[in-house]
Amino acid sequence: MSRGAIDFISLMYNVDMQTSLIEMVRSTVILTLNPEYSQIDGGFYLLTDAFERNCKNVPDGRCKIYTNTRVKGVHYIENPNNSSIRPWVRLVIGENSTTIRFDSVIVSTTARAASLIEFEPRSLFIDKYRALRQLHYDCATKIAHSFSRPFWRAENIQGGYSITDLPIRFVFYNNFNTTANSVNDGAFILTSYVWATDALLWSALSKDQTCEKSLQDLIQLHNRSDIRSLVVSCEVKNWCTDQYAHGAYALFTPNQETNLHDELGTSIKNIVHFTGEHISYVHRWIEGAIQSSMRVLMFYQEEDFDVAIIDGGALGLATALNLAKKAKDKRIVILQREDDVKPLELAPFHLVNERYYLSKLGQLVLPMWRELEKEANMSPNSLLNTLNGFLYIGQSVSDMIEFCRNLSVANCTQWSSTQMSSGQSFITVNQPGLHLSQSGFINVTLLNTVLRILVTKTPNILIRDKETFLSVQQISDQSRMHITTDRGSLTADKIIFLPGAFTKTMMNTLGLNLSINLYELPSAVHFRRLQSSSNLTVSTWSFVSANGDYYAGFPQDQSNYLRVEPRINPTTMLTINSPLNRTNKPDQQIIDRMLTWVGQHLSQTIDLTNPIMPTDTTLDSMLSDRGFILDYVPGFEQKLVLGTDSWSSIQYIPAFAEILARLILTNGSSTWSDDYGSIIQDFSVNINGRIIQPEPTPQPNGVANTKNNTALIFSVLLSIYFLLSVDV
Repeated sequence: MSRGAIDFISLMYNVDMQTSLIEMVRSTVILTLNPEYSQIDGGFYLLTDAFERNCKNVPDGRCKIYTNTRVKGVHYIENPNNSSIRPWVRLVIGENSTTIRFDSVIVSTTARAASLIEFEPRSLFIDKYRALRQLHYDCATKIAHSFSRPFWRAENIQGGYSITDLPIRFVFYNNFNTTANSVNDGAFILTSYVWATDALLWSALSKDQTCEKSLQDLIQLHNRSDIRSLVVSCEVKNWCTDQYAHGAYALFTPNQETNLHDELGTSIKNIVHFTGEHISYVHRWIEGAIQSSMRVLMFYQEEDFDVAIIDGGALGLATALNLAKKAKDKRIVILQREDDVKPLELAPFHLVNERYYLSKLGQLVLPMWRELEKEANMSPNSLLNTLNGFLYIGQSVSDMIEFCRNLSVANCTQWSSTQMSSGQSFITVNQPGLHLSQSGFINVTLLNTVLRILVTKTPNILIRDKETFLSVQQISDQSRMHITTDRGSLTADKIIFLPGAFTKTMMNTLGLNLSINLYELPSAVHFRRLQSSSNLTVSTWSFVSANGDYYAGFPQDQSNYLRVEPRINPTTMLTINSPLNRTNKPDQQIIDRMLTWVGQHLSQTIDLTNPIMPTDTTLDSMLSDRGFILDYVPGFEQKLVLGTDSWSSIQYIPAFAEILARLILTNGSSTWSDDYGSIIQDFSVNINGRIIQPEPTPQPNGVANTKNNTALIFSVLLSIYFLLSVDV
């Protein structure tokens, strides 16, 4: 580029060519996002005054503010001969070097001001001093003029800013007088807001000189002779001459982000902490200061738990209750993300399943549902309704009949294809069915309510709603796990992951690539029941066709409507990568196919003319082998437990909760000698095909040219920066 082009970019975009390219790109990207700017009416001091009032209202004098008091020293104290004595900090303050003892200290000054503090012992702070000393700091100056009226309005200037090569450089026309009601009310603007070397010019002048020179520049810029007569007052703020700030903000020069950033934010012995915009990646903005403080706040608010349960809905609540009963001394927390996916209202329950181990589990879980109803002081059939039984129609009827015999399931009745097609059944289909009188459906809405009530009555369980898991790592010098969320952090000895629709993405963050797919399905279609079918008993039912179409239905509700839902058909339905890709638009092809089937087989029971169609969708996930995982996450020494749940697993919630609790408390299933021990292997994560193994990485044929790669990366960054600049 020519010298003139470089000078133009530097002038018009206020680019300091000696600073880090990444710093400039990041700053430009922020501005291209068209952020909304806010101000505090009456002045920013109102915020700090509010903090002071809140501090004084803290009971027992636990919050004190020392004004006009300099911090001279921060001394870390520990007793090397007695590790039972907790380290502490001695703060040296004021002209008389008064000392005060604290458990810990947060240094929230600018990096320049922190450099003036005596940190002891010096050996602990050598790298900190180096980072504070080497960090590049910029100056900034604001000059504000108050006018009797906003003269710039006559020039059709409604906000925005002017750029000039005069010393004022940038003029910002936002009327900061928020009480102005007309063009004749007083107004004030930033006559100049400049940074770096432009700010150094003004910091060398007195206030009167600065006000006069900037006014002359403003008059010259607007070419108006009446501006001087409109001036009411002038104020100047130079951050480089501020006795407390000693500079405006950090601005990395090349390599400082790599060499200094981490050290600037590193706490010393987890006792002396540091915050400020210079520690964040958002230099020059209040957001940067807030972001840096969040790390320290997360440290102080961090709670310790024995078990953390990530998501899970009803299964998470049931697991927490099971754990709390088995181990009353365990502190349990449930982190429940905010989920905009409409939960199921009802879920089928059938004692016998297409798989033998799930049929065995069905026998175990039936009395558990009745026990839960008793615990909640509810009558039988409140949560698990078996009044009308369950009817299964599909390819596995013969297998399920055999399971009934082997497991001695009572009232397990096969209906022949003649019975199913004779009109004696609410559903007409020319194939056999299996009726289970001790089966039916789960009232999922009521289940969630009941479990929450029980959890709130359990003192060692805490629910943290609307909190999303972000990451986990093992604390290096302990056996505990550190969890980061969108609202803070916590530690736990063990973690149960029940991520549901987020299973694939969440397990990927732990290095576990599961063969599990996510589907977006239309919500239920509701049909009014025909009066002529009142003599027929409508059971909960499910139908699985030879081509994999899968539908489920339920008895009529109080408004005399029956609901029919599509279930996953992996051969015809498309998968989505993440819940974030959910469209919330029902797939009309799925609905049409289901309506056709309903019209052929339920026409004698329901009114087909005016169905209530779904307007939204729900999500369901399924392992490639249609099973479930209740097992330890590989590679974490039995610290992390995974449970994959779906629509079809709701019926097993009490039993799943029992298995998950055992995995947490027993450190393995090898000692389980009861019925759970005989089926737990079917829930293993290591069953063939459940983990997608990485493909072998091909060996490189030659050595990469790192010099050319570096040049290419630099060229790309440079191109991005100038493209962004031109677009602005």
